[in-house]
Amino acid sequence: MKIDGSLSGGIQAFHRAEEKMSDAANAIVKATTDREASASDFVKPLVSMQEAEIQAKAAARLIEAEDEMIGSILNVDA
Repeated sequence: MKIDGSLSGGIQAFHRAEEKMSDAANAIVKATTDREASASDFVKPLVSMQEAEIQAKAAARLIEAEDEMIGSILNVDA
């Protein structure tokens, strides 16, 4: 029985959130160093950071749920 599929899905989702956060942080740094940057140059990366945070929290909940389910399966099999 394969039980790691969803767990790896949660881990992949967490990694995507991590990448999104890193990209947004880099965009903010770039806008900060740009002399002609306006406030609107910060809006999209800040929204992306909030999206990444939500995505990471959802991925963490998925990983926790899978961990609990695997624990329950192991308890039933034992």
